[in-house]
Amino acid sequence: MKAVKLLSFALLLFSLSSSWAGQLEDLIREATRSNPLFKSFRHKVKALEFKERFSLSLPNPSVKMSLNNFATNYPYPTKKNPMSSVGLYLSQRYILPQKRILQSRVESQKKDVVLAGEEVYRKELIKKVKLAYYDYQFSFVYERILDRISSEVESLLQVAKDRYTYGKVLLSDLILLKTELIRIEEEKHKAIRLREVALAKLEALIGKSLHIKEEKVKLSRFPEEFNPLKNTKVKKLYKEIEVIKRRIERKKIEHLPDITLFGGYMLRPDIPDMVSVGVSATVPVWYEKREKLLVLEEQEKLKAKRAELENLKLMVAGEFESLRDTYKTGLEILKKLGEEISEKRKELEAQLLAFDYEKEDIREILRTYRNLWSLELMEQKLITELNQVVAKAAALQ
Repeated sequence: MKAVKLLSFALLLFSLSSSWAGQLEDLIREATRSNPLFKSFRHKVKALEFKERFSLSLPNPSVKMSLNNFATNYPYPTKKNPMSSVGLYLSQRYILPQKRILQSRVESQKKDVVLAGEEVYRKELIKKVKLAYYDYQFSFVYERILDRISSEVESLLQVAKDRYTYGKVLLSDLILLKTELIRIEEEKHKAIRLREVALAKLEALIGKSLHIKEEKVKLSRFPEEFNPLKNTKVKKLYKEIEVIKRRIERKKIEHLPDITLFGGYMLRPDIPDMVSVGVSATVPVWYEKREKLLVLEEQEKLKAKRAELENLKLMVAGEFESLRDTYKTGLEILKKLGEEISEKRKELEAQLLAFDYEKEDIREILRTYRNLWSLELMEQKLITELNQVVAKAAALQ
C-alpha cells in the first residue's frame, strides 16, 4: 500500500511537471491554431486556386445585333430597301491552350509563395510568443528576489531597532533601511507591470484570455548548425523567383497569335437571308517593340530578385552568427556573475558575523546587500535574455 501511494505521488509530480514544462509548447500550439492571420493565408491560397482554374478557361463569347443599310426615313428593313437587314453576329476569341496552361502554372506557383509566407509568419509568431513568455516568467523571478530582499532588509531593520534602543545604531540608519524597503516596493510594481505587459502581448498574439502558471525556466541551448537555405524568408524568395521564371515562360509565347472565330446571320426582306463566317488572328508585327519587351522586363526582375536572394542569405547568416556570439559572450558573463555572487555571499556572511559583534557598520552591510541583489537580478535577467537570443536564432532556421 505504501509503495502504491509513493508511485501515485511520483506520477502526480510527473504530471504536474509535464504540464508546466509544456506551457510554452501549448501556447505556441494555440497561437498557431487560433491566430486569425492564418485564415488570411488559407483564403489567399483558395483565391489563387480559383485564378488557376480561371486561367485555363476561354473568354466569354461576344454577341452583336445590328440594323444594316436602312434608309433614314425608314430606320428598319423594308421591301422598298432590299439591301437592308437585321444582323445577328457571334464571335469567340480563342486563346491558345499553351498560353492558358502556362498562365495557370504562374498562378499555381503563386500559391507556393503564399504558403512560404505563411511559414515566415509562423516562425515570427512563435518567436514573439517565446519572447513574451520568457518576460512573463522573469517577472515572477524578479518578484521573488524582491520578496527575499524585502525579508532580509526587514530582519536587518528589526535588529537595528533593537540596537537603536541601546544607542548602538543611529536614527539615520533606521531611516536608510526604511527607505530601502520603499524602493523595493517600487521595484515590485515594476515586476508586476512587466508581467501584465507580457501577458497582454501573449493574449494579443493568441487572441484570447490566458491563465499562465509560474514555472522555472532553464537556460536553453543555442542551435549548433545553421543553413541559410532552410531559412523561411530565403525559401519564400526562392518561390518568388520560380514565379518570375514561370512568367518568363508565359511571356515568351505572348507573340503567338490569338484567334477569333465569328459568324453572322442577316434577315433581309423579300430576298434570301445571308450567313457570314470567318476567322481572324493577331499578327506579331510589332514583336520587337511589344512582346519582346515583356520578356526582357521579366528577365531583369529575375536578376534583381536573385541579387536580393544573395543579399538575404548573407544577412540571415550574419544575424545568426551575431546571435551566436551574443550567446557565447552571455555565457561567459553568466559564469563570472555566478563567481561574483558566490564571493559577495561570503563577504556578506563575514559582515553579518562582524555586525553581531558590533564591529561592522550597517551602511556597509546594506551596500554589500545591494551589490549582491543587483548581481542576482543581473544573473536572472541574463538567463532570460539568453533564452530570448535562442528564440531569435530558432526563428532564423
